[in-house]
Amino acid sequence: MKIFILLLLIILSSCNTTKEINNSNFVMIANPFVDCASLKEAEELASFSISLPKELNNKDLIYRVLNTGDKMIEIIQLSDNEKITIRKSKSTEDISGVYKSFDVVKKIIVGDKEVLIKGEKDIFEVAVWINNGFSYSISSNDGFPLNELQALIKQIK
Repeated sequence: MKIFILLLLIILSSCNTTKEINNSNFVMIANPFVDCASLKEAEELASFSISLPKELNNKDLIYRVLNTGDKMIEIIQLSDNEKITIRKSKSTEDISGVYKSFDVVKKIIVGDKEVLIKGEKDIFEVAVWINNGFSYSISSNDGFPLNELQALIKQIK
């Protein structure tokens, strides 16, 4: 038995399946987002505008445009451990980019919009809606109480 195990170890150690990878053979997928210096630049690249909640206007924001097919404007606010993302696209799909499961998923009316909100108990991390041929979303890893989320949604156009 010892001889068998020894032979097996010798055979396995000689079968090195690790190959060196030549970096020139890698194909990287291009980043479909284009970073923009300002909201105006993002709007020009996307060929449509977006209005932001006044609560975000004085913050350091990241502006990006998804520059494929249905263009999408994405505005990100990072502060401490919180990330708020607002998106607008000329589409009719959920553009939030948030794919986890939530305990609470329900539709509410905000102004004249039907909005799908997702969260846990009374804190909501995602809201998505369609208005005038555009999809919108707002998401936050910390979430919002319902009244704060509704106030933000009213301002995004």
